[in-house]
Amino acid sequence: MYGEHTATPTAPTSWACRHHGLRAVDADCDGAPDLLMDQSCQQVQCEAAPPAAGCTAGTAFHQVNHHLPDGGYRGEVTSAPL
Repeated sequence: MYGEHTATPTAPTSWACRHHGLRAVDADCDGAPDLLMDQSCQQVQCEAAPPAAGCTAGTAFHQVNHHLPDGGYRGEVTSAPL
């Protein structure tokens, strides 16, 4: 794992995202390292306890960048509510 970091803007209606690490894994078993990253994002005002009125769940993202034979990468991103 290459580390975790958080991007937290100051405006309450902005989105804050927490990156849960970047990993190099051979996800498609072709012998080349693919890059995997997970992150969760939510409006800043919805992270308070209790959340502000009208807040909805944030979003979780999972990204896989598949290593290609030419040295490039092809990305796939999926998302789901938190």
